[in-house]
Amino acid sequence: MASRPERAFRIADRRFPIFDGTGAFLNGGRWNSPGRRVIYASETYPGAVLEVLAHTRIGKVPRTHEWVEIAIPPHVSVEDVDPESLKNWDAPDFVSARQFGDEWLRQQRILVLIPIRNLLSTGVDWAGKRGGAKWVFVSQCRRGPLSV
Repeated sequence: MASRPERAFRIADRRFPIFDGTGAFLNGGRWNSPGRRVIYASETYPGAVLEVLAHTRIGKVPRTHEWVEIAIPPHVSVEDVDPESLKNWDAPDFVSARQFGDEWLRQQRILVLIPIRNLLSTGVDWAGKRGGAKWVFVSQCRRGPLSV
């Protein structure tokens, strides 16, 4: 198991609330089916940039995007996904990963989920709401224009 992340970076369109999870709600993601609000972020700024580049498919980060650095306080529980216990998590149809993520969201067992860690990108995902409180785990937040 890798070390526990102390922060995460999210890059998103500043025209929308950066923590509302609408994109994942509308389109789904690797770890959630459409109709479920999830925030995707990365443990590193370069990882967040790579994720945006992969999803926008225009060769650059859109001008409407900004970054946010999120502190993950020590009291917030974190769950790592073990690639050995989740077969076909990287399949192009997302079925296995989405089933796992949807169940994680349904159970609301923990706030921060660390998907499969690899050399290119490390993700950090959050359930959109938990126990009626939204984003109680964000103790510090810095925003800024993108620099790549």
